[in-house]
Amino acid sequence: MVPKADEVAALERVATSVGAVAVIALVESALGLSRAREIASYPGTCRLALGSLDLSLDMGIADDSAAMAGAGYELVLASRLAGIPAPISTVTAEVGDGSAAGTAAGTAAAGLVVRASGRSCASTRRR
Repeated sequence: MVPKADEVAALERVATSVGAVAVIALVESALGLSRAREIASYPGTCRLALGSLDLSLDMGIADDSAAMAGAGYELVLASRLAGIPAPISTVTAEVGDGSAAGTAAGTAAAGLVVRASGRSCASTRRR
Protein backbone atom coordinates (compact mmCIF):
# COMPACT_ATOMS: atom_id res chain seq x y z
CA MET A 1 0.00 0.00 0.00
CA VAL A 2 1.34 3.41 -0.97
CA PRO A 3 0.27 6.09 1.54
CA LYS A 4 -0.38 9.69 0.50
CA ALA A 5 -0.76 8.64 -3.14
CA ASP A 6 -1.55 12.05 -4.57
CA GLU A 7 0.26 11.74 -7.89
CA VAL A 8 1.46 9.11 -10.32
CA ALA A 9 5.04 10.18 -9.62
CA ALA A 10 4.73 8.65 -6.12
CA LEU A 11 3.80 5.31 -7.67
CA GLU A 12 6.63 5.61 -10.17
CA ARG A 13 9.08 6.15 -7.30
CA VAL A 14 7.90 2.91 -5.71
CA ALA A 15 8.34 1.06 -9.01
CA THR A 16 11.84 2.52 -9.40
CA SER A 17 12.92 1.49 -5.90
CA VAL A 18 11.34 -1.98 -5.59
CA GLY A 19 10.55 -2.95 -9.16
CA ALA A 20 7.30 -3.48 -10.97
CA VAL A 21 4.85 -4.51 -8.25
CA ALA A 22 1.11 -4.13 -7.94
CA VAL A 23 0.23 -1.40 -5.45
CA ILE A 24 -2.81 -0.21 -3.57
CA ALA A 25 -2.85 3.58 -3.79
CA LEU A 26 -4.12 5.15 -0.57
CA VAL A 27 -5.88 8.41 -1.44
CA GLU A 28 -5.64 10.71 1.59
CA SER A 29 -5.65 14.28 0.23
CA ALA A 30 -7.74 16.60 -1.91
CA LEU A 31 -4.94 16.55 -4.48
CA GLY A 32 -4.99 12.74 -4.58
CA LEU A 33 -8.76 12.75 -4.91
CA SER A 34 -8.57 15.20 -7.81
CA ARG A 35 -6.12 12.86 -9.54
CA ALA A 36 -7.87 9.59 -8.66
CA ARG A 37 -8.63 8.66 -12.27
CA GLU A 38 -5.00 9.18 -13.31
CA ILE A 39 -3.74 7.23 -10.28
CA ALA A 40 -6.20 4.38 -10.90
CA SER A 41 -5.10 4.16 -14.54
CA TYR A 42 -1.40 3.85 -13.69
CA PRO A 43 -0.29 0.35 -14.79
CA GLY A 44 1.06 -0.58 -11.32
CA THR A 45 -2.17 0.31 -9.48
CA CYS A 46 -4.19 -2.77 -8.59
CA ARG A 47 -6.62 -0.97 -6.24
CA LEU A 48 -7.45 2.36 -4.70
CA ALA A 49 -8.15 2.82 -0.99
CA LEU A 50 -9.85 5.72 0.76
CA GLY A 51 -7.93 7.31 3.63
CA SER A 52 -10.85 9.24 5.06
CA LEU A 53 -9.25 10.28 8.34
CA ASP A 54 -6.44 12.22 6.67
CA LEU A 55 -8.68 13.31 3.79
CA SER A 56 -11.24 14.79 6.19
CA LEU A 57 -8.47 16.77 7.93
CA ASP A 58 -7.04 17.95 4.61
CA MET A 59 -10.44 19.06 3.32
CA GLY A 60 -11.83 20.35 6.62
CA ILE A 61 -14.90 18.11 6.53
CA ALA A 62 -16.38 15.50 8.86
CA ASP A 63 -15.23 11.93 8.30
CA ASP A 64 -18.84 10.75 8.09
CA SER A 65 -20.17 13.62 5.98
CA ALA A 66 -21.95 13.57 2.63
CA ALA A 67 -18.85 15.19 1.15
CA MET A 68 -16.80 12.18 2.27
CA ALA A 69 -19.34 9.86 0.66
CA GLY A 70 -18.83 11.84 -2.55
CA ALA A 71 -15.08 11.24 -2.26
CA GLY A 72 -15.75 7.53 -1.98
CA TYR A 73 -17.96 7.55 -5.05
CA GLU A 74 -15.21 9.31 -7.00
CA LEU A 75 -12.86 6.43 -6.16
CA VAL A 76 -15.51 3.92 -7.23
CA LEU A 77 -15.87 5.73 -10.56
CA ALA A 78 -12.11 6.06 -11.05
CA SER A 79 -11.69 2.34 -10.36
CA ARG A 80 -14.44 1.36 -12.77
CA LEU A 81 -13.08 3.55 -15.55
CA ALA A 82 -9.58 2.11 -15.03
CA GLY A 83 -10.88 -1.46 -15.04
CA ILE A 84 -9.60 -2.31 -11.54
CA PRO A 85 -11.59 -3.76 -8.61
CA ALA A 86 -13.71 -1.47 -6.45
CA PRO A 87 -11.74 0.53 -3.87
CA ILE A 88 -11.09 -0.50 -0.31
CA SER A 89 -13.27 1.60 1.94
CA THR A 90 -11.94 3.78 4.70
CA VAL A 91 -10.29 2.61 7.90
CA THR A 92 -12.25 1.72 11.01
CA ALA A 93 -10.19 3.20 13.83
CA GLU A 94 -12.30 1.90 16.72
CA VAL A 95 -12.12 -1.88 16.73
CA GLY A 96 -12.59 -2.73 20.42
CA ASP A 97 -14.46 -6.04 20.44
CA GLY A 98 -14.74 -6.02 16.66
CA SER A 99 -18.41 -5.05 16.46
CA ALA A 100 -17.73 -1.60 14.95
CA ALA A 101 -15.37 -3.10 12.38
CA GLY A 102 -17.90 -5.81 11.55
CA THR A 103 -20.70 -3.30 11.10
CA ALA A 104 -18.52 -1.06 8.93
CA ALA A 105 -17.40 -3.98 6.77
CA GLY A 106 -20.99 -5.11 6.28
CA THR A 107 -22.08 -1.59 5.36
CA ALA A 108 -19.24 -1.24 2.85
CA ALA A 109 -19.90 -4.66 1.31
CA ALA A 110 -23.60 -3.89 0.98
CA GLY A 111 -22.77 -0.66 -0.80
CA LEU A 112 -24.77 1.39 1.68
CA VAL A 113 -22.08 4.04 2.04
CA VAL A 114 -19.78 3.53 -0.93
CA ARG A 115 -19.75 0.58 -3.30
CA ALA A 116 -16.48 -0.78 -1.99
CA SER A 117 -15.22 -4.32 -1.96
CA GLY A 118 -13.38 -4.23 1.35
CA ARG A 119 -12.71 -2.28 4.49
CA SER A 120 -9.47 -1.55 6.31
CA CYS A 121 -9.03 -1.63 10.06
CA ALA A 122 -6.55 -0.06 12.50
CA SER A 123 -6.32 -0.73 16.18
CA THR A 124 -5.35 2.04 18.58
CA ARG A 125 -5.11 -0.39 21.51
CA ARG A 126 -1.68 -1.17 22.89
CA ARG A 127 -0.81 -4.74 23.63
